[in-house]
Amino acid sequence: MLNITVLSAFLLCTLSLIYATTQPELTVLQGALKGLYKKTLGNRLYSSFEGIPYAKPPQGKYRFKEPSLPRPWIGVFNATREPSKCLQINFIGEITGSEDCLYINVYTPKLSFEAGEEKKSLDVIAFIHGGGFTAMESTFHKANILLDRDIIFVTFNYRLGALGFLSMGDDVLPGNNGLKDQALALRWIQGNIAFFGGNPSSVTLAGISAGGACCHLHTLSPLSRGMFKGAMCMSGASLNYWAIDQSPKYRAHTVANELGCPVNDTSLMVKCLSSRPAEHIVDVTRRFWPWKLPSLSYGPVVEPAGPNAFISDQPINILKQREALDMPLLLSFVADEGLNIGAALHGETDWLNELMDNWDEILPVLLFSADLIPPSNRSMISQKIKEYYNIDKSSEESLIKLIGDCMFLHKIGKLAKLQAALNSSPVYVYRFSYRGDHSIAELFTDDDLGVSHGDDALYLTDTPLSKNFTSETDIRMSKEMVDMWVSFAANGSLGQDWVTVGDYYPKIAFNDIEGPSTKRTIIVDDIGEEEFWDDVLAMIFHSDLN
Repeated sequence: MLNITVLSAFLLCTLSLIYATTQPELTVLQGALKGLYKKTLGNRLYSSFEGIPYAKPPQGKYRFKEPSLPRPWIGVFNATREPSKCLQINFIGEITGSEDCLYINVYTPKLSFEAGEEKKSLDVIAFIHGGGFTAMESTFHKANILLDRDIIFVTFNYRLGALGFLSMGDDVLPGNNGLKDQALALRWIQGNIAFFGGNPSSVTLAGISAGGACCHLHTLSPLSRGMFKGAMCMSGASLNYWAIDQSPKYRAHTVANELGCPVNDTSLMVKCLSSRPAEHIVDVTRRFWPWKLPSLSYGPVVEPAGPNAFISDQPINILKQREALDMPLLLSFVADEGLNIGAALHGETDWLNELMDNWDEILPVLLFSADLIPPSNRSMISQKIKEYYNIDKSSEESLIKLIGDCMFLHKIGKLAKLQAALNSSPVYVYRFSYRGDHSIAELFTDDDLGVSHGDDALYLTDTPLSKNFTSETDIRMSKEMVDMWVSFAANGSLGQDWVTVGDYYPKIAFNDIEGPSTKRTIIVDDIGEEEFWDDVLAMIFHSDLN
């Protein structure tokens, strides 16, 4: 027995040395690739291929155009380096990245030729990053947690801000190029994932925040049909008011005017903007941020109907007309979603005081955008919100709840009930209420304010904001969250101990994750003060988006 143990240890060390001195190689439809061997947090080896082009660089004559497939390459492509993020202005006002950014990353624990006797293809999770449609990057979410399990993880960049979403609402500049980038990435996965050991028939789409809204929008789009079998949309959904830009022409005119381009002829506008430095186009985003914190700027739009349109109707109408994909759906939110803004206000008391002293002027641009609410209505709407939530300078918790209800919860709840009523596939909702050792809110304050927007992702994907788990409860929580994702990706279900929304319809039932092995069922009429916010949004948009 001792000799067998020694031999096993020797073989393991030998394999580790081989992997450390070699690189994984394979061939996809475009050509040969070489990647890197990496290790998960659990010390498991996996193959990493980063920066694979899935589209031509959207530069020059391709700026503001739909993405197109890249050319094959000669030789072995070096997929060992993180790709450039798409050109963007980040949340502190820095312009970073490149127009040449349409790259995809694949992380696999088992290549097709390494699969051994089983030859079993693996389930795939394709993940869309968040960032308000204006910032962030694919490699923010890494595979070092998830790939302790037999799953393939795929991330990709997509065009952001004006370069990805500028729209005049016509056939010349219809918009949604960022979403069309994502759809092309999903096509690339279908054509190539088998080379990485993945099953193209078992792709689950996931995303967080703006990526969560994109995730659900793909279930509504004809461009994405047949590309995935289930959706896990975290803290974002197509019904959130910020998921569809209701005034894209205003933004396009603003960009054109700022850069000296015509606004009355879209073809001339596009030609002019295509000649301007991309950084100058991105810099105009500041015009839509009238206060201390970034405001909503660009985003998906409803396009003119046509064969290349991503969506050509409001999401609520597509859903009610039963044109959405009927597939397993997992929606989620965290206990204190409003900390996406609330933590910054808590960390900057001068900002919080300024908001309270100038409530009627600042709240509308903080929650919505400067152009959505006419100045004549701002006071009435702001006071209505203030009175409903009993806001004063001592009610920071109420302010955080207000922000979360408005921006996330009430439409996630509405979507869950609507999909449960229309779909035969299961619809799950969870609330993540576990506050571990660390939180994304730590970017702004060391105080424990609750469970922040994005905190659940810390237990699923290794991010720059994640810390190596040291507490036993954090480790267990991460394992259970990964188990949840892997189960959904494999089966489209979460097991009998998870309640579905349809179990108690027309009420909404969700699973409250309070900690490791601590989950309870909550059954309520709605979440996020749905009726109140439906009334407020009807006053703002003057149309039925509910």
